[in-house]
Amino acid sequence: MQQLVVAVKKDWAAGPIRFICENVAASLNICCAIVMALMSPNPPMLQLYAVFVFTSILFAIASYMRGAPNLVAMFGMYTMIDTLGLVRSIQG
Repeated sequence: MQQLVVAVKKDWAAGPIRFICENVAASLNICCAIVMALMSPNPPMLQLYAVFVFTSILFAIASYMRGAPNLVAMFGMYTMIDTLGLVRSIQG
């Protein structure tokens, strides 16, 4: 447990904005997964896709700040996929 605390403090010191982006995005994604599970088979996809787009952007920013181009590309693709889902949800 102590090693985890040290790692978290080190990560915070290395980039507090990145740390916040990653943790907000991860927390929101977990919340969305819970909402989807509890409201299945008809979850509120419009609202969930809006949050997914936001979290994908946060993760892409954090990945860029971390210097991880492969993750930037992956979260960029997630952003495009989730944006498509959001648009299709709006259109009905």
